[in-house]
Amino acid sequence: GQIAATDPDKDVAMTATYALAEYAREGSGKAGAAELRRIMKEAKSTDVKKAALHVLGNMRDKESIAAIKECALSNDNEDLRKTAAYALGNSKSPEAFVALKELVAASANPGTQEAALHSMGNIGGEQVEKYLFETAISNPNDRVARTALYSLANASRDRGSRLMLDIVKKAKSAEVRKQALYQIGNNSDDPEAIATLVKIAKESSDGDIQMIAIQALGQTGSDDAVPVLKDFAKNGVNKRVRSAAVTALGQIGSEKAKAALLEILGVK
Repeated sequence: GQIAATDPDKDVAMTATYALAEYAREGSGKAGAAELRRIMKEAKSTDVKKAALHVLGNMRDKESIAAIKECALSNDNEDLRKTAAYALGNSKSPEAFVALKELVAASANPGTQEAALHSMGNIGGEQVEKYLFETAISNPNDRVARTALYSLANASRDRGSRLMLDIVKKAKSAEVRKQALYQIGNNSDDPEAIATLVKIAKESSDGDIQMIAIQALGQTGSDDAVPVLKDFAKNGVNKRVRSAAVTALGQIGSEKAKAALLEILGVK
């Protein structure tokens, strides 16, 4: 621990930190964690402090989580705050989620907020999902709201279209609504996701949302999307929509999609 905290050679100090972590895992967890918490505060090297944070997050004891939380909320170094946020996520504890919420609320830096939101995706659970959903639909910063959306997609037990469709309906940010549609498109093995995209493409009065829904249908790679895309390619209200539908058919690239493209060209 003394070497890790004070040695001027960063590589030596890092090696000592990881050796201490191994020592702690071998049966001296409490003493090892206490020494790692000291290193996290006192080490000369920022990289050594970051290494200690990572190890402490994986150890998952309450005292260490409290120390990581303190670092996340009060440290002047943004890099260390972000590392502390990721360490909290790795601990996957209820206490960590509370700390990460405080970090999002207290930080004026979008990068730190994003790190905290990403980490929540590692924790998961109903409370986390609810918080990420509310952040995605209501946060005024597009970067932060999008990060909440991505983290929600990782954390959610329901990866189908229902949750993302709610975001499409309710999000204040047009960019977040578009990204939610892309997330629906990622669920190529979910018939409900494709049906949702088809419904939005056919019924949306927002031209941009309709375009994203068409593009997301191509992203699914599913033959189930081919009939509606063929119809848009032939009968879309404008050239932009028709062109997007043709591109989406090309993305799918199956024999059924190729046949649709040949039909659109009038080739027998």
